[in-house]
Amino acid sequence: MCESCESEQSEPSEELNPIVPSDVSEQTIEPTPIVYPDDWSDNAKRLARYLDGLTAYDTAELKNVPAIELVQKLYPNGFGCTDTGELYQLGFTGKRTAIRFRAFTDSMKWVTYSGQYDVFCERIFTESIGKIHTTSGDDIHEIFQTYRPGSCMGGSDDDIRSFREVYAVNDDCIGVIYAGPKSNPLIESVCSCLYWVGSKRVYLDRLYSSGTYHAKLQYDLFADHLEKQHGKPCVPIYTSSHKREQWSKDITFKLQNHDAPLPYMDTIQNVKKCTKNHIWVTTATTGLRCTDTSGTWPDGRGRCKCESCGCRLNEDEAYNWNDSTYCSDCYSETVGHCEYTEDDCDADELQSIELYGFRCRYESRSSVTRRLSPSWHTLTVSNDTISNYFTELHDGTYAENDLTIEDNRGRNFATDPDSWDDATLTEDGELYHSSDVVQLQDGRTFPADECVEVDGEWYLSGEEPESETEDDSADDVSENEDTTNEKELV
Repeated sequence: MCESCESEQSEPSEELNPIVPSDVSEQTIEPTPIVYPDDWSDNAKRLARYLDGLTAYDTAELKNVPAIELVQKLYPNGFGCTDTGELYQLGFTGKRTAIRFRAFTDSMKWVTYSGQYDVFCERIFTESIGKIHTTSGDDIHEIFQTYRPGSCMGGSDDDIRSFREVYAVNDDCIGVIYAGPKSNPLIESVCSCLYWVGSKRVYLDRLYSSGTYHAKLQYDLFADHLEKQHGKPCVPIYTSSHKREQWSKDITFKLQNHDAPLPYMDTIQNVKKCTKNHIWVTTATTGLRCTDTSGTWPDGRGRCKCESCGCRLNEDEAYNWNDSTYCSDCYSETVGHCEYTEDDCDADELQSIELYGFRCRYESRSSVTRRLSPSWHTLTVSNDTISNYFTELHDGTYAENDLTIEDNRGRNFATDPDSWDDATLTEDGELYHSSDVVQLQDGRTFPADECVEVDGEWYLSGEEPESETEDDSADDVSENEDTTNEKELV
């Protein structure tokens, strides 16, 4: 047990009463005895007790009728309410179907927080209130993980657990009250509240839930439970409940110093004073405010811890990367900047390259009216950028994916003609190795395998001239034929 106390404005401190287990017996409201039909089940009789003396509006008859009569009309095959407050109806086969609390009150045409609505809530909660639980000490860690879905301190990692330790070590004045959806008809999901036990009263902090419907009634349900458990008034300090006004005076608690950062404190979130052994936390606007999800050292030292070197620093001086916190020096060593995408990345993922294209992604996407021409740049880029946007060329340089061309030997080149040191663009728009092309007499360039050489000159196949030998032979044959014809005529 730590030494702890609580004080209020204009009220002297008193000795604290220790937190007691939550399995104390709960008193229940005993309704006036009513005579029920013999064939009704215990659950049907229980619901009838809750509805005794209440009226509901029958939309078919357009008038108010006893609530139990409307229930019999709406659920002719049967109905009931379990001892945990679960409402249900029976089908013609006898199968149970749950009735949501809100749907039931709507069918009765009860306005939320109206007189009859409140009476019914009081009655149905009385028998299910024992299903609410409280805990303190080391068990608080488990409850934070399972019953505080909306809390930033609900995680299970070591840092979050160390922040919550202030609740665990101060088990004489801090606890958690919680319940699940099967415990009470108003609870639609797991929910919980921190509470603080003072010398004169219990203080109920903010409600955490992922979907509780009637939050103000839920506050009262928890407050009723704590009043019975601790034997002193319970007041909400975060907001007003349905029956209780928000506590308006400042509250101060003296806690044992757990030698770790404080969590994001709910409402009593300001550190008034801190020593080696104790921390004074208060609702008064003073001192250090504990609203940092990375934890706050109560003595004002650096709130964050560098993941790399372990130094402590304030949150506004810290840098975050991949869910880790770094000081300025370690951040610059850990995180790099890709010049092409203009995004941060791991420093060991960077490399310097020669790129044909644009200086950054956004230049390559510029509008037609201000379109820039691609050129060569020396850039520092990440490995992911290379794999997503660039093609490696035959000489180890790079080009943007749509600014490359492949030669006949499978080598990649940039579309920049000045970079084609041993490649040539042929007349048909294909790139070839320089040794695999020939130039025709008219200056055109074609692949060598598509051309023929005649008398030392290259011609495209099918365009080469006829040889002189063939022409002479043709002339001789023609003269001989003419001579023969002349002889025959003689």
